[in-house]
Amino acid sequence: MTIEEELFRKTKIDFDKICKYGFKKDKSLYKYSKNIMNDTFRVDIEINNDGIVKGKVYDLAFGDEYTNFRIEDSTGSFVGQVRDEFKNLLKDIRSNCYTREAFIYEQSNRITKAIKEKYGDEPEFEWEKFPEYATFRNKDSKKWYGIIMNLDKNICI
Repeated sequence: MTIEEELFRKTKIDFDKICKYGFKKDKSLYKYSKNIMNDTFRVDIEINNDGIVKGKVYDLAFGDEYTNFRIEDSTGSFVGQVRDEFKNLLKDIRSNCYTREAFIYEQSNRITKAIKEKYGDEPEFEWEKFPEYATFRNKDSKKWYGIIMNLDKNICI
């Protein structure tokens, strides 16, 4: 999973907000650039019409794409600083231009919204081992009345 996929999981884009943030529409993409680390690197971010985020970092001294920050085994303070700056920019975009969703799939989010509107209940994520699983509980009796969980379609029951 890429840094972008990890940070933008369970989010939904607000296209009005990304334009206010400074993204420019270019055909089917929204583009944004920002210099980091005292103008030694530039981050270019592209968001497509589905809200998928992709980013690149360029070393401005050489004009080449800098990819070392994506290598998980690359440690060291310099690589870590570039990675942190990249992540911080993505987190800022996420907090200003995206809304959080409880689940990855739209169907699950629609069910959650319907439950909240009808019963006022929020999903509870109770298991550390299964962070995507959620239960819905009656406020008075504390008994579950619903659960949303991911099942592997390849497992035979």
